[in-house]
Amino acid sequence: MPHTSEECTGQHCNGFHPSSLQCFDAAGDQEVESEETDLPLVSLIMPILNVEHFLDAMLASLLLQTYQGPMELSIYDDSSTDGSLKVLERNRPTLEKRMIVLLVSKGEEGRPPQGCGFGRNVAVRQCHGEYLCFADADDIMHPERIELQLRLARQSSKLLVGSDFVREPADATPRYTEWLNSLSQAQLYTQQLVECTIIHPTWFCSRAVYDAVGGYVEEGPGTPDDLIFFYKHLRLGGYLAKVEKPLVTYTYHGASVTGQRGVDWQKIWAVRVAHLETQLLPHEPWGNGFTIWNAGKEGKRLYRSLNAANQSKVLAFCDVDGKKLKRGSFHVPETNVRVPILHWSVAQTPLLLCVKRGLTGGAFERNLDSLHLQEGLDYVFFS
Repeated sequence: MPHTSEECTGQHCNGFHPSSLQCFDAAGDQEVESEETDLPLVSLIMPILNVEHFLDAMLASLLLQTYQGPMELSIYDDSSTDGSLKVLERNRPTLEKRMIVLLVSKGEEGRPPQGCGFGRNVAVRQCHGEYLCFADADDIMHPERIELQLRLARQSSKLLVGSDFVREPADATPRYTEWLNSLSQAQLYTQQLVECTIIHPTWFCSRAVYDAVGGYVEEGPGTPDDLIFFYKHLRLGGYLAKVEKPLVTYTYHGASVTGQRGVDWQKIWAVRVAHLETQLLPHEPWGNGFTIWNAGKEGKRLYRSLNAANQSKVLAFCDVDGKKLKRGSFHVPETNVRVPILHWSVAQTPLLLCVKRGLTGGAFERNLDSLHLQEGLDYVFFS
């Protein structure tokens, strides 16, 4: 049975266990149109802030889309001080020739930037599309993006669709890029605690998904509004899927050009811990106790971030480091509790993994594989 619009509270509703994928496969609200000629209006949602040097390339990639249905480009200019609006107007005739409607609004004169969440909400409100395609002005869409993501999104009004991507420059955040592009459809759910398993510049969904979540939080620049939206979508019983093909070239800059992408890691951490504590730890088997894999800095930070009730569920830390194992326990002065530190091979499941992958020459991955555990059931990744 498909989920209702009420927020789910069970472990399986949120997809930590791979069997939750059946929620999408067996959904009763399949709504693929039988007529291929019935092409819906797709609105490209794009807040901008001082992107005049990147807009031409983005607009060119929109013009090259293979999708032949109606499209809108909905822009909110979040107080740009450069020539971004002039670039848009210069390209308006070309867009209209391709039957792409350009919608532009701008913040009040002298108003400071309000952040990406605010800008996206304005852009969604002013557009008319049945489907929403989210993009950053400094990225490039590959020609099949809208066509392929729409084909997938039309399978359910509850789907948030993403895709693989190309990083530009290629050596920017290589481990992050490899992680996201290597995720299976099941891992989009099971690795949700790490962060958004579908990167925001590739998001595509029905307007119904956006409306169900209620849009993005508007707490200004530096807010992880995409992660907050992502988690709420899952709590509402929403589905995830991705086109396993690069459909976006995602550009890395030392400074943001699309509206202050930079987010304080502590804010992201707090959102992730809150999701962990409300959506996973209250449920079996986690409610009976769990082991944190990593007796070092990351694992201890996670332990200290948990509320008292969840700290009491931590059975032990586990690790491979001889010095930590020799210490035997982690002393928590505030509560005078000593949490055992055990060798990873004897750790009791379920395991909460706080180990960054790709940094041990494959040793961590081999150790984990040797335990023959099931991801989402016996362990989940937090880092």
